Amino acid sequence: MAFSGKLGINEKWALQPELMFVKKGVTVESGIFESNYKTSYIGIPILVQYSLMSIGVTRIHLEGGGVVNVRTSGTAELNSAAVGQSYEVNLDNSSWRSMDYGVVIGAGAEWPRKLGIWVFELHYDYGFMDVYKDDSEF
Repeated sequence: MAFSGKLGINEKWALQPELMFVKKGVTVESGIFESNYKTSYIGIPILVQYSLMSIGVTRIHLEGGGVVNVRTSGTAELNSAAVGQSYEVNLDNSSWRSMDYGVVIGAGAEWPRKLGIWVFELHYDYGFMDVYKDDSEF
């Protein structure tokens, strides 16, 4: 889920601040153990948008900028099929970073409608930080 605004600089350029709720996860298998890590973040990207072209009333654009993600929750579900046990723990700040930052690139299209503008966008977010502080376990 995302909320965004658009501040037009001129006909081609705009600044687009956003507020996003992001869920991320990964599964790690190690021998007979499987760990499922799930995290939730509030993301705050600030993007610069460039309009490439207009096709009729549709506007095509590229965008890019920086993002800061603040972790709001995180859990690890640890499973062992051989033992038949499973348990869940909360991720703490001693081993896991509470913030991540990176870059975002994307593209999209806009269609003016009677009650506003419909926008479709795809973003790719690359984080610069390793959110797990100690990689010796993996």
